[in-house]
Amino acid sequence: MRKRVLIIGPEGSGKKRIVQLLERKSDLSFRSSVTYYSETIVVPSAYLRSQGMLQHIIATQQKADSILMLLPSSRQFRVYSPNFANVFRIPVLGIIVHQKEGDLECLEDCRKELVEAGVDSIYQVDLNQSEQCQELLATVNVIRKGQE
Repeated sequence: MRKRVLIIGPEGSGKKRIVQLLERKSDLSFRSSVTYYSETIVVPSAYLRSQGMLQHIIATQQKADSILMLLPSSRQFRVYSPNFANVFRIPVLGIIVHQKEGDLECLEDCRKELVEAGVDSIYQVDLNQSEQCQELLATVNVIRKGQE
């Protein structure tokens, strides 16, 4: 069975852009249910807000080789509960996504949330910077190759 990258995050976290980068396509359709593409599995943001839907995210890890937990630096509330990432048996990368200079002041708070959530490593990316996007893709590919 082909394994994919499981991508979770709230609204405004850059999921669409990151999926487009990983899929190398820009014409993808997004739905309000878990969506499988050739390289990724995308979990709708509503699943993070519903306690009953968290079990679906956890179960979906069976079809993934790694997880990207996205967190926008502009978020207004806590997204991930403490130790959330510890329920997964595969590598979990915390990705802080910032798209505006004004968001930089919130980066330390985002880092703290991801550490408390239990991610394996934390990366910071500005989706408007091509070089940073390419570095993220390279990192994800290295992790995925290690899981084969």
